[in-house]
Amino acid sequence: MARTGYSQWRLTGLMALAVVQFAQAEVPITDSPAASKPAASDSCNNKSTSRSVINDVAPFVAEYDVETNALPLSASGTRSLRHLGDGRYRMEQVAKSFLLSLREVSEFWMKNCMITPKSYRYEQSGVGRDRRYLLDFNKQNTSVNYEADKQTSTIGLNAEHIYYDRLSETLALQCALQKQHQTGDHEEIIKLFIVDKGTPREHLFKVIGEEVLRVDKTDIKTLKVERVRGNDKRSTTLWLAPSQNFNLVKMIQDNDGKTIEFELKSIKQVF
Repeated sequence: MARTGYSQWRLTGLMALAVVQFAQAEVPITDSPAASKPAASDSCNNKSTSRSVINDVAPFVAEYDVETNALPLSASGTRSLRHLGDGRYRMEQVAKSFLLSLREVSEFWMKNCMITPKSYRYEQSGVGRDRRYLLDFNKQNTSVNYEADKQTSTIGLNAEHIYYDRLSETLALQCALQKQHQTGDHEEIIKLFIVDKGTPREHLFKVIGEEVLRVDKTDIKTLKVERVRGNDKRSTTLWLAPSQNFNLVKMIQDNDGKTIEFELKSIKQVF
């Protein structure tokens, strides 16, 4: 897991789920401010193309197996979404292996699957230098304070778009697919904007097909989604389940032959 730093979509996942101290009901694996600036090209928060109320992604806890060919190590991962009340949510991903511990936490508001980021923090400890950085978005999503290595800077954001952190981006992709599923409006390219380590970026995703995957002795129908990178030696492919609010079932990232793979073990809905 020590080589996963290249991974924008890395699932920074396993914690001892003692942090999940709220009621859980297992879901069988089967086949608050609103954003003030709707983005004309933002695939999730574009009010102009929304013809109906889009369902929020329900809170969940999902566990994954994680494998990489970069090191002779394997790990497990957990990714969770919790409703804090008043339209505010917290998404958390934590990973622990023999060599490395990673934790990401994102807080945001969500209404009708429209996400307004509030804050994000990243923590890494273990082999090498410990790392930590923070993002604090203003309410209008027009600027973000970035803190790393005890240095703070303010970054202006394009007012035409909604910007996510790299953890809430995963949920924004789920919401974009949920919107397409509910409205029937299928965009060829899903465009999302994020702030990654203090740098605004644009990410493009494309649905390239459907595939049935076997999870816990159950077949799950998934959409196969590819990150559009152009002439890049890196690739990211995701398999997302419509029956589970388009939650992640599998992901493979390849960075010039160095791969990391995530596969869903179980998912629980939480209340």
